[in-house]
Amino acid sequence: MDRDGDGYSSKYDCDDNNSSINPAAREICDGVDNNCDGQIDEGLKTTFYEDTDGDGCGNPHVAIEACSQPLGYVANNTDCDDTNATVNPGATEIKKNGLDDDCNPSTPDDDAGAKLPPDPGEEGKKTLLGIDADGDGVCDDIQRYIYFTYSEDRKLRLGLTHYAMEFHGVLKDANDREACYEHANKMARHGECLWYLKGRDSFDIIDQLLAEILNTRERSIAYITYSDNLGGRVISGAPLKEWKGSCSFDVDAAVVSSNPSVQEHIAFYNQYLSEDKMVVLVPHSQGNLYGNIAYLGIDQHYIGRFSIVSVANPDGFVAGGGPYTTIDEDVIIGRIPLALPRNLDNFFGPLNWGDIWSGHSFIKSYMASGHKAETKILNDVVAMINNLTISNADREAIEIVSTYNILGVVCGNPGTTLITIPQDAYITEIGTYHWCDGGQPAGTHALYNLNTSRMYGPFPGTIDFRFWISHPNTYVPAGSYEVIDSEPSTWSHTHNGGFVRIMGIECY
Repeated sequence: MDRDGDGYSSKYDCDDNNSSINPAAREICDGVDNNCDGQIDEGLKTTFYEDTDGDGCGNPHVAIEACSQPLGYVANNTDCDDTNATVNPGATEIKKNGLDDDCNPSTPDDDAGAKLPPDPGEEGKKTLLGIDADGDGVCDDIQRYIYFTYSEDRKLRLGLTHYAMEFHGVLKDANDREACYEHANKMARHGECLWYLKGRDSFDIIDQLLAEILNTRERSIAYITYSDNLGGRVISGAPLKEWKGSCSFDVDAAVVSSNPSVQEHIAFYNQYLSEDKMVVLVPHSQGNLYGNIAYLGIDQHYIGRFSIVSVANPDGFVAGGGPYTTIDEDVIIGRIPLALPRNLDNFFGPLNWGDIWSGHSFIKSYMASGHKAETKILNDVVAMINNLTISNADREAIEIVSTYNILGVVCGNPGTTLITIPQDAYITEIGTYHWCDGGQPAGTHALYNLNTSRMYGPFPGTIDFRFWISHPNTYVPAGSYEVIDSEPSTWSHTHNGGFVRIMGIECY
């Protein structure tokens, strides 16, 4: 019987209700087996790479095959940091900012991890408040001075940065008597912190910092005005034994001592970290205030395994220097003068009717499906996990998946090899067994996520006897995966698929 009249009976026609589908038809890229050969869109799909940061350069480790270019994907895989739009092969390398701006290792940054704004030069001294290109509340020239003068002392840099941030407010509010008094009290707390860190040396350190800040006549006059406005006012100091608490930087240290919940969370994080685990904290709104406090309570032995990815931050900084997301539509944060500036247009202009009055909801605005903020936050988390894992490379990788079986080993294409990665993990090694490879060079490995249709890889391999070994050094989420070996014809296997072993560090 030939229902659709295309000349092929239902015995040979894989869709006898559609005359355009039959064994003689031309295969087109439409998600349908047009020529009834049991394959769909064979040889017609194009590989596209995720472009999270929208800079036109794709992530080589996150790919998808499709008939047409999906939203958020590009045809090239040249990006070395898909979470930062200023980092791509077309960018100019900025020295000593801690980034490989141009994705070219041959133009070294010559710095160990600092994320600094460019040198503002003399332009940075022409106005009262100078240039603050990264919006962190500290003039760029001062931020760079602090880093390069005290590059080996992270705690001192943090203390001086917050001292300088407050002094920025002093210059801005020099003519406001009440504001001057508030600034003076906060400056006293920061001074106590610096004394706690450096003792009597803190006097010289502060004097040198002020000499850098008051480097123009206009700034010096503003400081004199500020001092005059403090005439007759009493600035109270904390007892010497409490000066360590003054290092809580702009957040009342009493919150820790008076809030059992904060104490409980700090203890929980330290316990978790002591078990050789890592923590990425994602606070939203006022949770950032507590997150910044919690960071200061982390045992310094474990601080390298703790980081923060901030969302809708009302504070002026992210403890530890982690990334943050505040969307343009967030009316709440937009009204807080000292909050970190908004940095993402999440809804491309149209109103978000799900959170129309505030734009502040974590679920309805920041994690709204299919919008930029959701993607940025999730990628920031992944990036921080990768950074923590790389910085804790001494942690021992464990066997996450193994399908090795010495019984009934055969060569030839094993067909589809499916595995389950039970826990989010940083994959350090993939090994496949090629007993029948005939001495050919090693090929590549890739992992295809069946839940999200994302491709991780391909990762180049090397030969260790009959084993093809690749080192992805890539974070992948828990889920079901197909293991893809570039040369399945020599891949040893049993009836359950190819032999594969995956090593990695589990993420919690």
